[in-house]
Amino acid sequence: MRSVRGSVAYLHNQQLIPPNRISQMMNDLYNAPASEVTVFDASRRSYDNLAPFETAVVEALCKSSILNVDESGVRTNGKLHWLHTASTKALTFFGIHERRGTEAMDYFNILPNFYGRLIHDF
Repeated sequence: MRSVRGSVAYLHNQQLIPPNRISQMMNDLYNAPASEVTVFDASRRSYDNLAPFETAVVEALCKSSILNVDESGVRTNGKLHWLHTASTKALTFFGIHERRGTEAMDYFNILPNFYGRLIHDF
């Protein structure tokens, strides 16, 4: 069951396939109907299970000597939000926030704990 949930979460979040199409795909390919609620539940479980990983990435980014940051506008539910990134050569953090700038980066708890060299728009 875990691999099915993982596959459903992957199709929804990485391949950006809508939940109704994933439900149809599961039924067509495996004769195993999966409701849209199942798709959303698989995504939520993945999100919850990855929380410790996200914490570890944020801590590692805060300890790096050089940090690249940027933001780009994205539409979420028909409204403009900002996709914020913070990265090194090995790690990248992505976070969506309604605002750009300090308020958003403070929310993600990266810049308030970073004391190295910051590079924006690189």
